[in-house]
Amino acid sequence: MLERLNVSEEELRGLAREMAEEAGEELDPALEPDAIHIRIEQDEDQLFAYRKDTGEFIGQGSDREALMARLISQFPQGARLQLTEEDGAAYIKE
Repeated sequence: MLERLNVSEEELRGLAREMAEEAGEELDPALEPDAIHIRIEQDEDQLFAYRKDTGEFIGQGSDREALMARLISQFPQGARLQLTEEDGAAYIKE
């Protein structure tokens, strides 16, 4: 069907992301199956990040910037990480 509309799957996913952002909503994780879903927890003065699919620890930092730097170093350029409010997005919002 996408071929008939002359739209790629990636273009459709991008449009869905843009529309969700404009509406101030989170994108349904099912729409981003190739994204790496993570969760963030805080313990005292440290933030800890884990993969949701495996529970694997992927990094920690003393603040938002330190954790983001660690996550960036863990994944290849272009990797998409997905984090929902219920999984700790508030910890890394500016």
